[in-house]
Amino acid sequence: MTKIIHIPAHTTKTTLKLSEGSHIDYMIHVPEGPWKKEITANLARNSRCTFYCFGKLKHEHELRLTINHEGEGAEGVIILGIKAQDTSQTFIHLMNHHKTPHTRGNIWIRALGQDEARMDASCLIKIEELAHYTDSHLKEAILSLSKKNSLKTKPFLEILNNEVQCSHAATIGTLDDEAIYYMKNRGLDDAQAKAMLTQGFFRALLPHISNQKIKTLFKLFLTPDSGLLTPD
Repeated sequence: MTKIIHIPAHTTKTTLKLSEGSHIDYMIHVPEGPWKKEITANLARNSRCTFYCFGKLKHEHELRLTINHEGEGAEGVIILGIKAQDTSQTFIHLMNHHKTPHTRGNIWIRALGQDEARMDASCLIKIEELAHYTDSHLKEAILSLSKKNSLKTKPFLEILNNEVQCSHAATIGTLDDEAIYYMKNRGLDDAQAKAMLTQGFFRALLPHISNQKIKTLFKLFLTPDSGLLTPD
């Protein structure tokens, strides 16, 4: 049985220890103002944790999230869906650190930048020499909606063992002008077309969210009322 634990908005630094065989989903709350969070999770044998973070970023933000795979068979997942806007400055540092055999990890990021937002994401998969048969992957996709923003991503692999499966991919792009033109020819205005394409961009995270309660929460971010899909 998976347990959901909410990490409060005021939390700045915390270390989490998962016991053997435990399965826990962590929901990182995004407060309205500036914030800085440093979270470390230490996974015991056959434990599994997933971190979720969804929200809008308007100020100065920093997220440092490290998952240490200390027990054989551990699994760590990070799923981020964020929108950086206005003149916000966001720094993201994520790491799946595999120390023992037969561990698994995934990092999925979907981020949108608009206005004069600045975002710098650094993601690392580190596999130690003793971490045989690790299976770990990283996939980042960032969507730019403004020519004035600055969006950077740096994926890293540090692999000290050859008997592993590991991959990383990172893209920064814009909305498809042809798709917008096609949708406007079928009755949508410019704002509606862009909102629908943005929704599709974020919906790519849904298949990776196994917890139904968190999946329902994420879907609320995909509604027009959330402000995630349209400029404020």
